[in-house]
Amino acid sequence: LSNGFVFDDISMIENNAAIRSPRYAKLYFTRPFFSVGRPTTGPVEYDYYRPMVLVSYMVDYLLWGRSVRGYHFSNLVFHAAATLLVFLLLRRLKLGANASFIAAALFAVHPAVADSVAGVSGRSDPLCAIFFLTSIYCYVRARQTDSNRSPALLICSCIAFVLAVLTKENAIALPFIL
Repeated sequence: LSNGFVFDDISMIENNAAIRSPRYAKLYFTRPFFSVGRPTTGPVEYDYYRPMVLVSYMVDYLLWGRSVRGYHFSNLVFHAAATLLVFLLLRRLKLGANASFIAAALFAVHPAVADSVAGVSGRSDPLCAIFFLTSIYCYVRARQTDSNRSPALLICSCIAFVLAVLTKENAIALPFIL
């Protein structure tokens, strides 16, 4: 929590006036990564389209202002939520409680996700994982349910899928996984 902004965090968050006001939120959905007048993700300009990540930065700014600690706290919360979803999905898929816990714990501490949690600009990964796993969970639950809730669960799955794609482009693989 005490680390500062690093690398892309500086241009995407610290120096990005576009996350400091909800009036820019519409532009998040109509332009690539937006920073008052130009797309930016660091020293090099890219054409990322990740509006939900920008929304999360804006919410963080409204909550924490420029306090880096708050942004890091949000990343930890997102990662914890993704970890919980791994556990819940594995339980829904009938994996035992111990095996599900161990798998979720490995997901939580695996070094492959360290950059996504430690660097605030890596937020697209845990945020996408939340929507991605929610979509899978709702889909699996709908397939296992014979009640009238099944259509609602499928709609929730579709909404979570759209949010995942608006968070990170690799979520487009979800229908193929399902």
